[in-house]
Amino acid sequence: MRSTKRQTKLFILLLALLPGLGTLVTVSSTEAANLQPGYDLVVHVPVAALPSNASVDIFSASNPDSAIASSRLEATDNYGWWGITQIPAGAGSICFAATGVAKSSVCLNPAISHQVWLDANGVPSLSRVGAAKNIKVHLTTSSKTGRFGVLTVNGVTQTQPFVKVGTTDFVATFPVPADTTSYSLKTQSTKSKKLVDDMAAVNGDASKLSEIYLTNALPVIFASVAEQTNTVYIHYHRDDNTYKSWGLHTWYDTSFGGAATSTLWAKPKTPVSSKPDSWGITFKVPLVTFTSKLPYIIHKGDLKDPADTNQFVDLATVGYEIWIESGKTDSDGNFKIAYPQLPGTDNPAEELSLADAAVLASDASRSSFANDSIYFVMTDRYKNGDPTNDYAGMNSTNKQVTGFDNQDPGYYHGGDLAGLSDGCDKTDGSGEGLPRIKKMGFTAIWIT
Repeated sequence: MRSTKRQTKLFILLLALLPGLGTLVTVSSTEAANLQPGYDLVVHVPVAALPSNASVDIFSASNPDSAIASSRLEATDNYGWWGITQIPAGAGSICFAATGVAKSSVCLNPAISHQVWLDANGVPSLSRVGAAKNIKVHLTTSSKTGRFGVLTVNGVTQTQPFVKVGTTDFVATFPVPADTTSYSLKTQSTKSKKLVDDMAAVNGDASKLSEIYLTNALPVIFASVAEQTNTVYIHYHRDDNTYKSWGLHTWYDTSFGGAATSTLWAKPKTPVSSKPDSWGITFKVPLVTFTSKLPYIIHKGDLKDPADTNQFVDLATVGYEIWIESGKTDSDGNFKIAYPQLPGTDNPAEELSLADAAVLASDASRSSFANDSIYFVMTDRYKNGDPTNDYAGMNSTNKQVTGFDNQDPGYYHGGDLAGLSDGCDKTDGSGEGLPRIKKMGFTAIWIT
């Protein structure tokens, strides 16, 4: 409906009205890394027993001889032991040293994952499978029949026996490449001297979970013993190391489930052991079936930690086992979970890539309109410069068909770019389009 000639003249004049384009400034990856906020980092160390002097030290990749942070607390897990440390803002790529393993020259940036696993040589990885280079499978069964695990990765199948390590716990370990992701797993048992499938194959992602738990003949992958037994474990630390009279109040809610046995406020649940371990004390809470959240309050009489608000373990988000520190809360007043680490839980900006950060830190690709006088134009109501296009090329004057009726505010009035560009082809500044708007003192327009 509008000529190319008129469009070209209009856009030329628009560029004349607008200020010059700014220069795009790029930011190096090092500068972008400086935008990263500080964060808690958990470093896993493959040493079976927690050393008495256990420590994780963090070094900047640019200065690997001077530590910038050290672990404030340590605890144990199936991988060995782990330490949690506060990484300073803008740390970028970092290197690691931990008691019991060699210091590696390999550095990386865990600002997104918030977890690092060291291998036996101290080399860091952002996933357990990357460091351990295996998938470890626990099978709970009371059967004494020989059991085998069958794992398939990228079309390659391997079979490993389950070795008994406890009363009902059997373990099979499958060596896999460090970059393994998708896998398929099933178990088999020996019957009449033949291997028979115990369950349908289950699928998993080793980059997210490479130590898993199975229950005999049940085709479900569990992330922990806690999840497998439908039990929540809360590990609680106090800097003063005083735990006497501190207990756990928990209950059941019809909306989301909760404790299988609710407690009385005057008689809270006591820890599994009154003697603290390296982290502190642990509360064990069996759940009712189909629970999605466990409500709880840690208290000593009427003194609550960390605040008066009810606390919750959201099973889908943090799992069935958490480590918390007295008094440490997020922006909503809830316990800030030390482990497992959840990237971006409190600050979504922590999930920015270096490229995203560079874009945010750069100058705008065009200058600001802050110094412009902007004239807002509803094009249809400004000026009808070309009446021949009012009926959209249709051989009808029925407004129900064409949508045109310049006497009815509910229909098109015929205003167009031809009207807005009226006078653009003249040199004397006359015309009712952009020349008029410019004479009024405006330097830019905003059209609909």
